Amino acid sequence: MFARAWASPTTSPNGGGVGDGALFLWFLRWTPYALLKGQDPLLGTHLNVPDGVNLMWNTSLPLPAALMTPVTELLGLPVTVTALYTLALALSAWFASIAFRRYVDSYPAALLGGLVYGFSPAMLAQSSSHLHLTLGAVLPPLLLLLVDELLVRQHRNPLLAGAALGALAAGQLLIGEELLAFTAIAGAVMVVALLVQFPRQVPARAGWALRGIGAAAVVFATLAAWPLAFQFLGPQHVVGDIQETSRNGNDLYSFVVPTRLMAVTPAAALRMSGRFVGRVGELNGYLGVPLVALILFTVARWWRSAVVRTAFVTGLVMLVLSMGERLHVDGRILDVPLPWTAMRSLPLVESAIPTRLMLTANLFFGLLLAIFTDRARRLAIGGRVASDEGLPAAVVGIVVQHVQRMQVHSSPRTSSKREEK
Repeated sequence: MFARAWASPTTSPNGGGVGDGALFLWFLRWTPYALLKGQDPLLGTHLNVPDGVNLMWNTSLPLPAALMTPVTELLGLPVTVTALYTLALALSAWFASIAFRRYVDSYPAALLGGLVYGFSPAMLAQSSSHLHLTLGAVLPPLLLLLVDELLVRQHRNPLLAGAALGALAAGQLLIGEELLAFTAIAGAVMVVALLVQFPRQVPARAGWALRGIGAAAVVFATLAAWPLAFQFLGPQHVVGDIQETSRNGNDLYSFVVPTRLMAVTPAAALRMSGRFVGRVGELNGYLGVPLVALILFTVARWWRSAVVRTAFVTGLVMLVLSMGERLHVDGRILDVPLPWTAMRSLPLVESAIPTRLMLTANLFFGLLLAIFTDRARRLAIGGRVASDEGLPAAVVGIVVQHVQRMQVHSSPRTSSKREEK
């Protein structure tokens, strides 16, 4: 992904030196400079002179910039930038695989799902110049894992789990607020899905969950009080929407039609994706026909699993929200309102770009792929459990068994011999 930048790491940073790439270079240099000079790292006095800029209203990456100060000072800014871009994809995939191990037995299956999240087309598109988004994708797998611990598993001390949740959320705030907002939306969807599925378990689990959530709120408020107060009350703070009035939404066809960012793109697909509204770097919807088919099959085959249901509903909601305020079909914006219209009224979310919600949706689609792969690996074919080498046969076996079950349910049972066959 970043071989060209690493070929000349001290002079050719990933993202280049123009546009958003230049902005991130400035941000990553300003924080170490301000800290070493004893200045406020959240007020960029060297921009918009003499008033300065409120950097909490910008994608200034204060936490990564501070942590990378030794690298910036010793090896130079280009090395810092390219290293962060590289770590963003690798750590996102790795942390997702760690989270997925809670739901699958096979580490290769968890790793495959993690790779789909960390190296999704959305992540590759944003890796061109939006470091705050790719680096911000590192923590959501761990955040949602802690939400699951507080609401469902409830095995660990709720105060410790809640404190970890609050600390990670504060860290996410100082990496990328947009991804924190998206993760909060996904967490809310998960909570609603669990309440609908298991209403009778709420009284028994509410006390534990509330203690953990209270601890998370206290830790988050403690760590995030200064940056949030500076953002909303400090100099040069912004009120209202900071984005343009029009919003790009993922086209209905964008989920299965690749763009020119993909390694293999047929000419017909290029012509169609060229009609999609928005810059190519913001066309984040692509999943691909094979992955969509596997996701739908997994949901149909194992719908009884609460994990499958919750992951699918959450991912689907994020996908629908990523389509923006109006339905886009083949590059045409139709007068069909979508759920994101209601989301625009939420504070801060009004400034988000909806196509980027696919960064979070891919976490749940990666989990569904991990579940499919794990179930395929464990499938017994003719009384034998499939090994890693027998995975293709196991996949075929799953499909055959599913079709046979459909035939059994739709056909009368004529004899015991037919059932046995």
